[in-house]
Amino acid sequence: MKIVYHPLMSESYDRTPAGAPGRLETSVEILSKHPDYEFVEARPATEEEINRAHAPGHIERVKRDYDSTRENLLYQVATLAATLSVIYDHADEFNSEILKFIG
Repeated sequence: MKIVYHPLMSESYDRTPAGAPGRLETSVEILSKHPDYEFVEARPATEEEINRAHAPGHIERVKRDYDSTRENLLYQVATLAATLSVIYDHADEFNSEILKFIG
């Protein structure tokens, strides 16, 4: 099984449990040693892809509100996490992205 992941996803980007330090390290460590799992690097979702799921005002708020913290890490992580979930609503593009990962 392929797991879409990026090291930035493990960074602490806010004070909520979702952004807490240490939340992914154990899972990544265990799964990376298992022969049935392969990690592939996530790519950032484009603004066009993000606009399919979120209003432009929301996107701008996230960019603006977090711009001064850790080089806007929340926005960077959100674009990585959003890639496949946003594309999922568009079957042709989703299948194309999946084929890139399974080669």
